[in-house]
Amino acid sequence: GAGKGSLSHKCVIRLGWKQVSTGDLCRRHIQGQTDIGKEIDFAIKSGKLVSDSLITNMVTEWLFEQGSKAIESLILDGYPRTFKQAEMFHQILQEQFPSLTIKLIKLRIPDEEVIFRLSSRTMCSNKDCQAVYSMHEESGLAPKQIDVCDDCGSDLGRRTDDHEETV
Repeated sequence: GAGKGSLSHKCVIRLGWKQVSTGDLCRRHIQGQTDIGKEIDFAIKSGKLVSDSLITNMVTEWLFEQGSKAIESLILDGYPRTFKQAEMFHQILQEQFPSLTIKLIKLRIPDEEVIFRLSSRTMCSNKDCQAVYSMHEESGLAPKQIDVCDDCGSDLGRRTDDHEETV
């Protein structure tokens, strides 16, 4: 709810940076029915968290697929989320990418703002787009046409966890 996904998207578009989102990777693996995707899907349907090692392996695999160019300016969206993931990733970086420089940005916003933002969020239903909008005009993130994605014209919808009670 702090806007990391929106800010990341702007950095990708305006600055040419790469972004890896663990949420996007998980959805891609599930949709592609890969071995990793099957494990993730099973964990989610069982009401469990996806293991730190599985998430770290997925991110590491993505990094190697991209090649060294991808890590010149890379945004990690949703990773690492746990101390264990951070430890595992740090070890991989030391072994595989020893010259990499890391910069961290921490976004802080009040809980009330998070609730307001997430409970008014809408997203593009097109899995290849997933642009994010706000239902509040004053946010500056409202779509030009109600319930229609500005980028691809698909319908907008809400995530099941973007209701005030859930947030």
